[in-house]
Amino acid sequence: MNQINIQHYKTKIGKLILGSFDDKLCILDFEYRKMRKTVDSRIKKNLKAEFVEQDDKVLKETRKQLDEYFDRYRKKFDIPLLMVGTDFQKSVWNALIEVPYETVEFKEFF
Repeated sequence: MNQINIQHYKTKIGKLILGSFDDKLCILDFEYRKMRKTVDSRIKKNLKAEFVEQDDKVLKETRKQLDEYFDRYRKKFDIPLLMVGTDFQKSVWNALIEVPYETVEFKEFF
């Protein structure tokens, strides 16, 4: 069985779950949310994989870049992504990736 490496990561905006598969980030989401089990099940099913709490280079780099982003040093991410979803979901996620840094407002978090 394939595996999705996961790590739980506490940030300024809340606790996140990070997951990687095949050297790509496939999960970056809030750990506690209503649809957590549904999202996790969909990802596991589509990748034919199970979650394993294990760190790797993609997850380490993701944490580093998130910290830089929240500290306002980083304006763009360069983590390889694996989007697991419908064509519509992927189109929305790709559009969100294009939102410039300057339009994101952090006041409510910091």
